[in-house]
Amino acid sequence: EQNRAHKAPTPSASNDPAHHIINIYTSVLLVHVVGQHVFMNTHAHARSLLAVRLGRVSCFGDNAFRQGSPPAGLGDLASISTGGYFTCVTTANGSVACFGLNNTNTNVNGVPRDLGPVRLVAAGTWHVCALTVIDALRCWGNNAFTQSTVPRGLGLAVAVTAGWGHTCVLLAAGGGARCFGSNKYNESNLDPVTSLGVPIASIVAGDNQTCAVTTNGSAICWGQTDGSGPVPSELGPVLQVGTPRTSHTCALTTSGTVRCWGERAFYNGVEAVSSVVAISVGFAHVCGLTRSGSLHCFGSNIKPAFPIMYFVNQATVPLELRALSGMALAISAGGYHTCFMQPTREYGTCGKMCECHCCLVYIMFFLYIIVAGTEPVCAAASACILR
Repeated sequence: EQNRAHKAPTPSASNDPAHHIINIYTSVLLVHVVGQHVFMNTHAHARSLLAVRLGRVSCFGDNAFRQGSPPAGLGDLASISTGGYFTCVTTANGSVACFGLNNTNTNVNGVPRDLGPVRLVAAGTWHVCALTVIDALRCWGNNAFTQSTVPRGLGLAVAVTAGWGHTCVLLAAGGGARCFGSNKYNESNLDPVTSLGVPIASIVAGDNQTCAVTTNGSAICWGQTDGSGPVPSELGPVLQVGTPRTSHTCALTTSGTVRCWGERAFYNGVEAVSSVVAISVGFAHVCGLTRSGSLHCFGSNIKPAFPIMYFVNQATVPLELRALSGMALAISAGGYHTCFMQPTREYGTCGKMCECHCCLVYIMFFLYIIVAGTEPVCAAASACILR
C-alpha cells in the first residue's frame, strides 16, 4: 500500500524529464567520494595510497522502495551513490550492489554479471554507470535517451556522473570530457565549457542541465538553467558544484562554505555552515559534510506526490543516527532520501590492519590538505583504532 501511495513516475523518451539526482562526489581523482579519508605516504608520490578507510552505510528519509534499507551481508563499503529512488554502493572487493526502486523500465538492480571489480559507481535518476578498475565505463538501467549506451571509441574514463537522461565522463586521454544521451536542452553539448579554453576538473549531469568546474575553480552551468538561473558572478572559486534539478544549484567554495542559488526553500540555512569538505544535493534538500565528520542537511523534508505531500524528513538527521553522523566519511543526497558512510576499518599495503593515527589527507579535486604528519603504523589488530 505504501509503495502505491509513493509510486514514482516512469521515464520515457516522449515525456519531459521531471527529476534527477547526481553524484556530486565524482572527481577526476581515483578516489570517488570527495570526503573520504585517505592515508598516504608523504615521502612518496601523492598517488601512492597506503590505506583507504572503509565503512558501512546508514540512510534516512523516503524509504517507500527500500532505497534507504541496505541489504544484509554487504560487508565493508568503499563508496555510496544515491539515485532518484534507489541507492548503489561499492564494496571493499570492488563489487556493486544497488537497492530500491527496480522495475522493467529502470532495472538499476540488474548489475551486469560480467562487470568485474569497479572503483566507483554513479547513480542517476533511472540508470547507473560504473568505472571498472581498468577505467572502462559500463552503464545499465533505463536507456530511453541512450544514456546507458556507452559510445564506441569512448576510451578510458577517470570520472563519471549520471543524470536524468544523460551521462558525462572525464576522459583519461587529454583531460577532456564527453556527454551522451539526451540533448534536448543542449545539456550534452560541452561547447559552453570547452570554449573557455581551461581544462575541466569535474563535471556533473543534472536534470536537463550540466555543470562543470574548471581547473582554475570557475563554475559554469548550461542546458535548462532557467529555474535556478545563471551562476552568480560573485561566486568566486569553487571545489564542487551540484545541480540535481533545474530549480536550484549549489557549490562548495574554496573557503569551505556552501553557496546555493535558485529556489531558496530547497537549501535555506546551509550557507551558514563552515569548514565544509563535501556537499551533496537532492531533489529538494542539500547536505554538507564538515572537516570534523559532522553531517548537516537543509531544505525541504517533503516528498511531493500530488495532490498529497508526504513528510519523509530527508533533510533531518534522525536522533538515533546523530552520533554516527559525527563520524561520517561520505554523504550522498538522493531524490528524497539521504545516505552516509561511517567508518569500520582501514586496510594498508602491509596486509594488516592499520591504526588510524596516520597521515590523514582529504582528497578534493587535486587539493591535498594534510591534517597529521605521521606515517601509518600497521598492526595485527582486529579492528581499526580510531584516534
